[in-house]
Amino acid sequence: MLAKNELDESLHYLNKAIELYPSGMHAYFHKAKCLKKLKKEEELLFCLKQTLLAQLSLCNTLKRGKIRLCLYRAINECTLDILKNNYLWFSKRSQLNDPLDCLFYERIADEDMLEIIRSVRIRSLSVCDSEYNALLWAHYADGARGIMIEYEFDIETLIKNNIFINQVEYSDCLRPQKTMPEFIDYGKSYFNKTISWQVEKEWRLVTPAENLKDEHKLTNMFKIKNITFGLAAKDEDKKLIQSIVKDCKFYELVCGDILSGESAIKRIPLN
Repeated sequence: MLAKNELDESLHYLNKAIELYPSGMHAYFHKAKCLKKLKKEEELLFCLKQTLLAQLSLCNTLKRGKIRLCLYRAINECTLDILKNNYLWFSKRSQLNDPLDCLFYERIADEDMLEIIRSVRIRSLSVCDSEYNALLWAHYADGARGIMIEYEFDIETLIKNNIFINQVEYSDCLRPQKTMPEFIDYGKSYFNKTISWQVEKEWRLVTPAENLKDEHKLTNMFKIKNITFGLAAKDEDKKLIQSIVKDCKFYELVCGDILSGESAIKRIPLN
């Protein structure tokens, strides 16, 4: 057990390390451990948050430029509210449709990492880079009765606001990644899923709840570029959404003439 003067000395050197390398996760992690023993709760929570943000920032392989990503939605009250009020909904882990999402890491995390996980409430948004994915149309867009919304994001703006974006990696077996003994890089768990999900070609945006309105809503830093209606979308739904969303292009999926060599499904501008 370290004495108070030894803890204070450790904090001094850890602060120097953070000063030299502000995005370094390990110095924040060990500083948090010292603060916990000194019972400095407010500083402790800040360091726990910085530890996880540093982990998430390393997952951000894209640093600049713009990217377009797609969100498949059924046409319902929630979707209409998202479009009317121009926001994106970020979910907490318990709301995700994969029960294993991040759970594996929580099961193996030690007490210090669990404290980070519980104190920093993380929210995520799942999107993809596929304009036509039959499975996503079926599962998330009400059997192609819904819509696909294409959003444009500026990577640099997201990063500056602690919103991290990357492709999800898929593997047969989810294994914890350790960057040093007894230190599990929990940030990577938000971008790892089992291989059975790889058909979704998912990208994910991840951020602390405090960055979002009402802990779930991102209200800026994106732009709707176009909306595509599914093959089975109703005409009244098309008219309704066109009346709500302005300044974007509209498309619809139709059956192609396969006898003439066209694709079975094609996307055309909506008149």
